[in-house]
Amino acid sequence: MKKLLVLLALLFGIARADAQDWQWLNPKPQANTLRSVAFTNQDNGIAVGDGGAIVRTTDGGANWISLPLATFSGLLSVSFPTALTGYAAGLYGTVLKTTDGGATWTLTVSNIPQNINCVHFLNADTGFAACNHGLIVRTVDGGTSWQTLSTGVTNNLRSLCFINDSTAFTSGDNGAILFTPNGGQTWALQFSGTLENLNAVYFTDASTGYAAGGSYPLSSDGLILKTTNGGAQWTMQNYGMNFLPMSLCFTSAYTGYATGYGGIYKTENEGTNWIPLWTGSSTLLLSTYFTGQSTGFSVGNLGTILKTTDAGTTWNNETSFTLQDLFSGYFPDPNTIFLVGSSGTILKSPDAGDTWSVLNSGITTDLKSVFFTSTDVGYAVGSSGRIIKTTNGGTSWDTLSSGVDYDLSYVYFLNSTDGLALGAEGTILKTTNSGSTWIAGYTGISNAFNSCFFTDANTGYAVGASGVIMKSTDAGVDWSALTSGFYNPLLSVFFRNADTGFVVGTAGMILMTPDGGATWTQLGTVNGNDLFSICFPTKNIGFITGTKGAILKSTDGGSTWVNLNSGTTFDLHYIYFTDHLTGYVAGNNGIILKTVNGGVGISEQKASLDFSLYPNPATDFIYIEITDRQTLKPLAGTVEIFNLTGQCLIRQSLNTGSTGISIASLPKGLYLARVIRDGTSGATRFIRQ
Repeated sequence: MKKLLVLLALLFGIARADAQDWQWLNPKPQANTLRSVAFTNQDNGIAVGDGGAIVRTTDGGANWISLPLATFSGLLSVSFPTALTGYAAGLYGTVLKTTDGGATWTLTVSNIPQNINCVHFLNADTGFAACNHGLIVRTVDGGTSWQTLSTGVTNNLRSLCFINDSTAFTSGDNGAILFTPNGGQTWALQFSGTLENLNAVYFTDASTGYAAGGSYPLSSDGLILKTTNGGAQWTMQNYGMNFLPMSLCFTSAYTGYATGYGGIYKTENEGTNWIPLWTGSSTLLLSTYFTGQSTGFSVGNLGTILKTTDAGTTWNNETSFTLQDLFSGYFPDPNTIFLVGSSGTILKSPDAGDTWSVLNSGITTDLKSVFFTSTDVGYAVGSSGRIIKTTNGGTSWDTLSSGVDYDLSYVYFLNSTDGLALGAEGTILKTTNSGSTWIAGYTGISNAFNSCFFTDANTGYAVGASGVIMKSTDAGVDWSALTSGFYNPLLSVFFRNADTGFVVGTAGMILMTPDGGATWTQLGTVNGNDLFSICFPTKNIGFITGTKGAILKSTDGGSTWVNLNSGTTFDLHYIYFTDHLTGYVAGNNGIILKTVNGGVGISEQKASLDFSLYPNPATDFIYIEITDRQTLKPLAGTVEIFNLTGQCLIRQSLNTGSTGISIASLPKGLYLARVIRDGTSGATRFIRQ
């Protein structure tokens, strides 16, 4: 029965969390801000954050997985009183509970009317929550019910620290520090000597404690207070730190860490001095937890998780290999990926996104576009007329002379020798000798070009600012203006065939031509986001990306478009599909997403192909049978099994009738099985237990 409930909880979480249609390749396992982290031992840890995000490690932070959502409400705090029982709480009185060490979470009915800023449990049953508007609540039955405690204040309360089962402190806005000597029955307001918001309070023993905070937005008034007499008096220890502490953590009476806007500060002399630590990360950090004297974790914005094993001297980023904005990409083959972006960033994956390396481009200016004529030879263009070339698969790059200092936004090659580079001031450069020389063609305009596409060796289209669309019929030597009838900046162009093409631009604009650009029609928009990139992996299936995490999909050849749930609100600049199911997206802050089911929900996928998978959960084998929905006869096909990062682990042919697939080698966890037959597919989840 317990296993069945766990299974139902997992399936319920998946259904609510956009069916995990888009997996995070960077950052891993997700990019929502993480606001609190806790460990039950050296290996098992949980971090929670915005959008109901919960990530978990069972190997001391070597790997983190994103758990199915139990809520969409932001989670601000997590507490584990035992190895198995834990609680997470946050906005709108949300309280989640786990009884299996964080593997699965259940949404409880708390009836708490305020945001919960901090939750702390003394044991599996007894816990406290500090909330907005001076509210503190207590449960003695594991969160089934909560009792309101009288505090006598209306300040937002943001932190809790228990010295023992009876003695506790809470801190909050406008310098509030409250003390209870009797397990929360009564609370007394202490004089902190400040009106700044106090985000954290921490006691190392019954007498010595610290409170930290400041104002937001940060000016230069971050502060840390200290008491040595159990809170009777508080003294200003540090002020004007140009650092806004959000949390406190101590590993001994002498050694502590303050985390917040400005990084991580450390003291080794009971708070007399606080020294900034070099984390190597520019992202906002909000919470730090140490599992011992040396090993600690800090979490924050963009799903960042940092780890130290030397008491904060050095920190490793466990989740992201780049935070640079990514603007464009290219696939020399379905498995090899190149992405380019800000500050000269070039990334390469040789294995369909499973692993990535950061290449040395030799430059620090932005790169806007990349194109490869083979797996070894590639070109990238960017700011100030920059063109670089590699002949060894990206290992090294040489700068080519473009002859211009205008920004270049797009590069496209017709074959191994003939290519184009487009950019500002109506620039279209052409090379016929693999980039050795570039000659500026005459376009007759000064508008910036943003993208181009060729339907054959001679016929191409270029789009840009002010609704400009131009066409060439001689491999890019000469260009003539087409009439689009619109004046929005146009950002990307793609043709399904010689006649039917699409252009996307700002304010949700989508244009279509059925006649090789002679006429253009605006299609109905589904949102007002700027649209950056478009591609069609098949005649009927197309995708578009844009600002605020927009991903659009068409299944009728581009006539209509629907919004997909990308799981992010960051701008997405590039999209490409290697087939109608497998696609990649890249965008701001280094975001890389992947889908293996066409970016749509499992329910839609399964409707296209009838098959059964059993048993579920399974231990050593699963069995799959495809059925013709009209004749009910068994069919043959192929199955692919993916983990939750989109990595294909098993690919096997399916015979007519029931076919057994060994899953004994797979680690325990949740997997996606995609079944394919004659270009039609279906997918479902199963648990390997």
